[in-house]
Amino acid sequence: MLFSDMAVRPWIGHVNPEWATPTLIFGVATAMAFTATAFAFIKPRLRLSIIIVLLATAFVFFTLKGLPVITDWSISKFDLSSSQAYWCLYGPGGGLLLLLPSAILTVAFGATIFGMSFRDQWGGRLRMTIKDWTWGLGVAAIWIGLCACAAVTASILTGETMLAIRSEWSQYRVDTMINIFSNMYEEVLTRGFILQLTRKHLGNVSAMLWTGIVFAMMHMSDAGKVIFFCLFTWLFALAVIRSGSLWSGWIVHQTSDMVNAAISKLP
Repeated sequence: MLFSDMAVRPWIGHVNPEWATPTLIFGVATAMAFTATAFAFIKPRLRLSIIIVLLATAFVFFTLKGLPVITDWSISKFDLSSSQAYWCLYGPGGGLLLLLPSAILTVAFGATIFGMSFRDQWGGRLRMTIKDWTWGLGVAAIWIGLCACAAVTASILTGETMLAIRSEWSQYRVDTMINIFSNMYEEVLTRGFILQLTRKHLGNVSAMLWTGIVFAMMHMSDAGKVIFFCLFTWLFALAVIRSGSLWSGWIVHQTSDMVNAAISKLP
């Protein structure tokens, strides 16, 4: 949830996950295509670059929509307990396995089609350093502070308490362990492949903004998340670019989820 619900939900509301219908997704894709076409006419020299970025993005969404269905079906053939199923598929971010095939296939797609090595997709440096923690925790603090201020403002305006210390911690520990892996899969897809490819073709600013839009579209179960992520998740990409490694994006993502789960009153 990355804290966004506390900031946005008081005004937008929590939308039923079923709102992300195929019709809506098609509408969003069509709007993206028209926007890209218009921009390509304005900037003809960028036309090929825009097409490449859109095709790569379409592939990512293809894996996100298609492969989890296959993974879910495959694992359902095993006689898993409810706890095991939660760990594998239904925990935060799709559990330990749901998005893993999507991340692996996307990395392979980037390497074979676009000649981007795993190091390239990781941002340039595979080894975690203090620089990753500096940028990761720094951006996480900004992100959490921004959302907390919005939540406090919402509490004052609506009279509803938006922040509360978590009283039950057993599920928190389970979710945190799952997030360690599921957040990495999301980072590989967005701040890894999409960000680095878009940087190469359209520059850093466009890459940060586009990655934020892509990340928002990955969370289309909630209108509040879509709006909030579109506006602010470019900060995650900034951390990756400035640190030179995807580790910093994962640190921002993981820290934000942990803090959100610890003090959020909302479900």
